[in-house]
Amino acid sequence: RVMTYHWGDADKPRIFLVHGWSGRGTQLGAFVAPLLAAGYSVTSFDAPGHGESDGHSTNLFQIAQVLRQVVLEARRPYALIAHSFGCVVSAYALREYQLPIARLVAISSPTSTKYPIDGFVQTLQLSQGIQDGFLKRYKTEFGVDVFERTAADNNLRNWHGKLLVIHDKNDAIVPWQYGEQLAQAMTDSEVFYTQSLGHRRILTAQKVMERVIAFLQGTKQV
Repeated sequence: RVMTYHWGDADKPRIFLVHGWSGRGTQLGAFVAPLLAAGYSVTSFDAPGHGESDGHSTNLFQIAQVLRQVVLEARRPYALIAHSFGCVVSAYALREYQLPIARLVAISSPTSTKYPIDGFVQTLQLSQGIQDGFLKRYKTEFGVDVFERTAADNNLRNWHGKLLVIHDKNDAIVPWQYGEQLAQAMTDSEVFYTQSLGHRRILTAQKVMERVIAFLQGTKQV
């Protein structure tokens, strides 16, 4: 059972909000009112094992399947607005399922799924033996090429939609260079950097809302 949230007229172009790891669908709730005012409808969901959805664990592939189902059930799917790990999920779903999405907003996005694993190892100061054992089990379950298949920049390289990367230069969780790497994977991409908003406050900043709406409407901003 997956908890979904819907706002607005279902006949209007639909924007999907995709939260990150340990988040929930309402985490991007600040986008709802501006999107409705701009003429869109909005859908979000709690990933399996998150928020009000069932389960106690999940993975990128499972979340991507949920995203696919949510998108395909909508009448006029238009764009994804994703945060952090949700960007990696979105990029994978766009390639794997050829979702009918025209625009992607990637906020505070890592590129490789190896990055959060490295952070976990560093935080807990795990030994090399434990690291090797974990990676062996990880690749046994998901495939030896799992990091290549799930890298956001790889998955967007041949995607034909439009990309907006938003990243804070002071993000202490996902360094802004990852956003730069993601933007360089596509020729039709835009980048918007902020300062001092970090990894989460960037989701509520007015200037971020305005930049996202302009991108969705195809309005060029300097």
